[in-house]
Amino acid sequence: MGLREICVAALLTSSATAVVADDHMPTPFFPIETYACSYNEGKGLSDLLETGAKWNKWADKNYPAAGFAAVLTPYLANVNEMSSDVFWMNMSKTFEAMGSWQDHWVANGSELVEEFDEVCANDSHSMFFGEMVKFGTPNGPTTGYIAFESCSLKEGASRQLLLAADEKFRQRQATLGNDSPSVRWWPMAGVSRQMEGDFYLMSGVDSMQSLGQNIDKAIANMTGESGAYDDLVDCSGRNVFSWQAVRSPNQG
Repeated sequence: MGLREICVAALLTSSATAVVADDHMPTPFFPIETYACSYNEGKGLSDLLETGAKWNKWADKNYPAAGFAAVLTPYLANVNEMSSDVFWMNMSKTFEAMGSWQDHWVANGSELVEEFDEVCANDSHSMFFGEMVKFGTPNGPTTGYIAFESCSLKEGASRQLLLAADEKFRQRQATLGNDSPSVRWWPMAGVSRQMEGDFYLMSGVDSMQSLGQNIDKAIANMTGESGAYDDLVDCSGRNVFSWQAVRSPNQG
């Protein structure tokens, strides 16, 4: 068993422990489902969002606990290196909720599936184990930008060291006044074998101006000290996507 699998197993155990400890407290662990697709001829983002709006109304009526959904479009990225035009992302509060939603969708969503298929051809369907490293602003925006990096765990990295680094990272970001969320995406199923790292690191902002402000703050407050993850993780290949909510977090 590799270190990535050990970390995922540890996450599953700690997630279960957190739920047992207090089922009223939000857990930082949650499922992420993604669909990657390529637009059919003559179709584009407006068509996908139009179908997404129909899906949202359908979910309100048929399955209100469908969770959060958003469409991700490459913004700062080399699209020639990507096999898909656009990505649909679903998030649920628990893995059981995600499974229940998937069962319901398969059993009852065939008509809308056909409408989605008319807009774009499905390239892949994947599941990730989301780990919230740093929470963002509650009831945040419904549009914005998210950056993804491919990250690999260094030799000697452990779950305990990673959690300690998370605390150091949060303290540093608080000092800088950075309220952007940060999430690790651990692959579970359906992820390309070409994935080079152990996980994806996602960070989000509400606008490119906010991203620029965060960079300016980091430059102005350089101390020369090592970063929280320098001895534990290597990250590279950052791509930035614009995102637009199809279903609000407050609906699911």
